[in-house]
Amino acid sequence: MGRRLGVLVHGAGWVSTQHTEAFGRNPHTEVVAISSRKIESARRRAAEAGLDVPCFSSLEKALRTPGVDIVSICTPQHVHAENVLAAAAAGKHLVIEKPVGNSPAELQAIEIYGDRGTVRDNRIGSHRLPGQTGWVQIPTILPGSSDVTHHPFQAQMDHFVECVQQDRGPHCNLEDAVHTHEVVFAAQECYRTGRPVRLPLG
Repeated sequence: MGRRLGVLVHGAGWVSTQHTEAFGRNPHTEVVAISSRKIESARRRAAEAGLDVPCFSSLEKALRTPGVDIVSICTPQHVHAENVLAAAAAGKHLVIEKPVGNSPAELQAIEIYGDRGTVRDNRIGSHRLPGQTGWVQIPTILPGSSDVTHHPFQAQMDHFVECVQQDRGPHCNLEDAVHTHEVVFAAQECYRTGRPVRLPLG
């Protein structure tokens, strides 16, 4: 591929700074546009990144920017599904921050119970630990936190760009995300009702 891949960053919150920086450091990509629901936010993000690129308050208009190959979706999660559909309909490659969509009844905690082990937030109980009398606790940032400073943004974007260049799927794709979401939604329903839930849902 002779030219660098053009990136549209959609959303101008903190996480968009990490996406913008990661794509900016990749030698095969360049940010060519930024959009947000508020034009001032998009312009501020561009200025902070030292980018002289078009800014938009409409994803639809931003998607028509010449040279956009990749859309990096950094908006709040309740609008991810509509953003994903719009960018996919425009034929763009997608990086999606946070969930693709939300369940109707969202829970903050991860709680999965089984007959061979249990995960509850950062605590684990397992049949493989004979004599376990309490939780094994993993020191980590919990799901209720929006802190993603530990996330390997650069490695994520570099892997994604390499996949686009080589015309192959990334190790974490939309189909996998749908299956993961389905398991989480089933676990939440099982926890709520106290009854087993069969997969696939619906």
